Amino acid sequence: MSERDNPTSIVHRKNEDYRSGYAKMFWQRQTLSACLVISLIIALAACSTGSTSPQVVKSPATSVHLTPTPTSLPHGTLLYQSDWSHGLAGWHGSAGWKLTHGWLQSDLSDGNFITLPYTPVVPNYAIEVRFQIVSVPQNGGSFVVTADRARGKDGYTAGILGLLGPGPHSEFANPQVQVYLNPLDSMGSNMVVSDYEPGFGPHTYRIEVQDSQVRFFIDDLRKSFATSTQTDFLSNGPLQLKATKAIVRVFSVRVTAL
Repeated sequence: MSERDNPTSIVHRKNEDYRSGYAKMFWQRQTLSACLVISLIIALAACSTGSTSPQVVKSPATSVHLTPTPTSLPHGTLLYQSDWSHGLAGWHGSAGWKLTHGWLQSDLSDGNFITLPYTPVVPNYAIEVRFQIVSVPQNGGSFVVTADRARGKDGYTAGILGLLGPGPHSEFANPQVQVYLNPLDSMGSNMVVSDYEPGFGPHTYRIEVQDSQVRFFIDDLRKSFATSTQTDFLSNGPLQLKATKAIVRVFSVRVTAL
């Protein structure tokens, strides 16, 4: 009897085939499982190395304190201080301004202006200008500080207007000190005007911008103020010094936070 016809051989061969197929299936499953594990490990490694942001796990008993971005600076923080030891250093304006012995000085031209190289970074600030009126040959001179009107912010002008030249004058003719807004119809009250004769000694302008109000001081005495009814804040620049028909000497300009 041949092996093909022997029932025992047939059964034996079937058992071998079954065991061979089962082993093959077993190792295929093991290989597939191993591949899945390796893929998972690679994916987790890629996630851990590809992310640059630290992961914070917060437990119920742990609180996280975040420091808010400041919207203002401490009162009196110095924001800008003029320094003309190396030239105008960013100051730009008309040809009527020049440096003389370390200070800024205007000539007698009409409408001299010069722009500060700094714009305040906070909405509430103060400008201090130390100056001297050197000469006013004829009536009508002025020296003011201005902030241009900006989008959503009224501008302002603060200073002395109507400086008088030499010669006799009426007792009712005096220079006037005031601050007013641009545009004028934004002002919530009438313009506050004071008579003021600066003479030829040094003085200090101090202009305080607080939200929608501007206050004007000379030598620490409040002379004028104005409040806008149209905008919540006033302009923070560009800031300019303007002199007309007068020689004005400026010793320093500083800007501080309010």
